[in-house]
Amino acid sequence: MALATPRHRGEGSGSVSVAPAVLVFLVLHGIFFYDVAFDGRSLSASTLTAGLTPRGPVDAPDPAPPPHLLDAEGAAWVDEPSPYLARAAFDAGELPLWSPGSGLGSPLAANLNSGAGNPLQLPLDLAPSPLHADLFYLARLLLLACGTGASLREIRVDAPAAALGAALVAYGGYPLAWIAHHPLSSEVFLPLVLLGFERGRAGRVGGWVLLAIA
Repeated sequence: MALATPRHRGEGSGSVSVAPAVLVFLVLHGIFFYDVAFDGRSLSASTLTAGLTPRGPVDAPDPAPPPHLLDAEGAAWVDEPSPYLARAAFDAGELPLWSPGSGLGSPLAANLNSGAGNPLQLPLDLAPSPLHADLFYLARLLLLACGTGASLREIRVDAPAAALGAALVAYGGYPLAWIAHHPLSSEVFLPLVLLGFERGRAGRVGGWVLLAIA
């Protein structure tokens, strides 16, 4: 009967501190990405693609495709160079919007792959480097995990189950297959959209604002 007892309007799980959940996912990050965080490895896809010729050196055998990463070429040829192109625009006193070289991959507002309009990517665009790119990729996963956990708690899922569900979402096949690619830059906001909707529907302060921002 206790599980079926509805909460009063405005009451919810938002009063629960998010610090323990963030700590849990930071620990999981350290476990799953230990070599990236502490051993100098990188999530870059650039070494998984061919060079000047489609097959690499002349008469070289076809390289084995990376089993863990989807569209390695797109990640290496678009996602990794884009922050450097954005920084070049900032250094020239311009915004990384429309560019005469857009057909060659220069960032522009209409090219969603470049992330030129992504607020999460701004720190990376201002200081592009392999290390900062890895931190950016891991930060997206952290946001996905925390947002998923918060949205599950909002619909009254118990804390252990919410943490497990968030871990399955954040460290499952799809996010890791796109970990170095641009799609996650938009999809990490989906749990926050659901969280804002549930909070707004329950009449909780800031719910619809969170939905609109997300």
